[in-house]
Amino acid sequence: MDTSKITDYRSLSHFKSDTLAYLRYNFYERQGVYLDKKLDVLLHDLEIPVSGYVYGSSPKDTLLSPYLYLRFHNGLQVLQRGKSGKPSFDLIISWARPLHSPEHIRLARESNGKWTPDVNGFYGNQVVGMIKMMKNSLK
Repeated sequence: MDTSKITDYRSLSHFKSDTLAYLRYNFYERQGVYLDKKLDVLLHDLEIPVSGYVYGSSPKDTLLSPYLYLRFHNGLQVLQRGKSGKPSFDLIISWARPLHSPEHIRLARESNGKWTPDVNGFYGNQVVGMIKMMKNSLK
């Protein structure tokens, strides 16, 4: 998909609060707007609060983190949404250069996976390489 020509941001109200359509259009289809920029640029546009996150790690080097899942619903909300036929989706942010630092591990332990100001400060300064979406489902 060529995302370089799609630049117009659309508000959540444009999608009548359909968060899946909002995330897909603004951050997946328009990802060219955010590539090679700090995650803060995307976070500034985001109208849905990030509730949590999961960092990706390399099996060969635990200090290496090539990506991050941004979560918009907690586990209970994911289950409730699934039962009502409204799946929850995560944004997967791949970094332009994988992070190699013990800082992401320390933050995950301290925040227990919640999106805190410290977590926002650390990840907000990292450069986006690619954006994907994935259904978040708990069984």
